[in-house]
Amino acid sequence: MPQASPLTLLLVNEQAEEIKLTTISLRKFFPGCRVEAVYSAEEALEWVSKQNWLAILLDEQLPCKSGLAVLPELRRQAPDAVIILQAAHTERDIAAQAMQAGADSYLFKKSPAFLTELPLVVQAVLDKRDLTVKLDRSERRLRAIADMTDLLYELDTEGCFIHASPGLLLRLGYSEQDLIGAHYSKLVHPDDLHVAERRFNERRTGVRASRKIALRLLMKPDRTNQSTGLEVELHATGLYSRHQQFLGT
Repeated sequence: MPQASPLTLLLVNEQAEEIKLTTISLRKFFPGCRVEAVYSAEEALEWVSKQNWLAILLDEQLPCKSGLAVLPELRRQAPDAVIILQAAHTERDIAAQAMQAGADSYLFKKSPAFLTELPLVVQAVLDKRDLTVKLDRSERRLRAIADMTDLLYELDTEGCFIHASPGLLLRLGYSEQDLIGAHYSKLVHPDDLHVAERRFNERRTGVRASRKIALRLLMKPDRTNQSTGLEVELHATGLYSRHQQFLGT
């Protein structure tokens, strides 16, 4: 199935006709996708940091510097993009080198079915990346549960709740619908907001992460709109993907 959000793809290829046909193929499969074409390894390195690319389609044969040679640097600068190397030959050693250098997939562009297969391969690799991110998040959540009390929460990168444990909901009187998507400041006593900032939404990990921070959390207001405070000791740590992209707290 095509992506729900528009695809942003950096196309690195010096052949104008190949760029044209590839762009047409991708836009048929990914409506509204943005394809930016550059023609050399040097331009690829210049453009890779200008956009949060979901995918990079890299031709192996480029002027001056090959796609295989520039691949490690592209991977370093765009750790969460999927990178597909396309080549005019099918040597196994080239494919192995591409994967070792950081490519997510390798395609033979001279195949008669290349333009048909390309969008399917892009989609499959994107799906695999999304699954990996979800698994990373679940693994880190399970590790956190082992180290923390039953009052567990998880925030996204903007500080909004994406998970609240049953224990937290029960103690504060909220339902899951009350909190998911809400900013963490909804739960923090106004007088403690200055303490909670950059701690409740902690980005640091290890010994530098927040530990034993005294806070008051607001319980759900009663019928008179009065909210009492629950004193807690906060332990919070940043969550990161395997490529060190910040995922939340």
